[in-house]
Amino acid sequence: MAEPGNSYTPSEKNWPAVEKTLPASADSVRVRAELERIARDRLSPRELRRIYESLIRNYKPLIVWPPITITEEKLGNLKQETAWCKQQLAHLGIRRRKNTRMLQTLRLRAILFLWKEQGGTAPVVTNREDEPVKQYLRAAHEFVWGNDLSASRAKKVISAWVKLFMTAEFDGAGTLRADASIIPSTQAD
Repeated sequence: MAEPGNSYTPSEKNWPAVEKTLPASADSVRVRAELERIARDRLSPRELRRIYESLIRNYKPLIVWPPITITEEKLGNLKQETAWCKQQLAHLGIRRRKNTRMLQTLRLRAILFLWKEQGGTAPVVTNREDEPVKQYLRAAHEFVWGNDLSASRAKKVISAWVKLFMTAEFDGAGTLRADASIIPSTQAD
């Protein structure tokens, strides 16, 4: 697999494979733009944290004590960007585990979030090759990194993503994580 610091840029020839695997309701222009952004993203979480904290620190005085010349629209934009930076810092907070594949794992998760955001079906962890999410992940991986993702690695990535982010909702009665165990009640109803 390509290292995070490589100079690979997505090629036009790999895009049709990704486009074939997208859900019917997906915005292919947005998906392509996001995948290209993921391919360009070479910053470590530590560098991203430093950038977001710096932006928040610089915007705070402008929001608290706005200059006379600032318009309401610009002030609103500063507030929105500050909120976005705080949201990104919160997302970085879950990424504390240090491992050699962390950056790639984060990008693979971003690819799966893009799948879900574009109306893709909930990922199911199976050994089948024809699962839509697995086909999408493998095609998107080839588009972003320029090489193929093995079926076993795709299964592991999807399995980890499902355990981390997928929950089931029970008619407003609560949620259950995808990897949770259900303990039957011992009381007679």
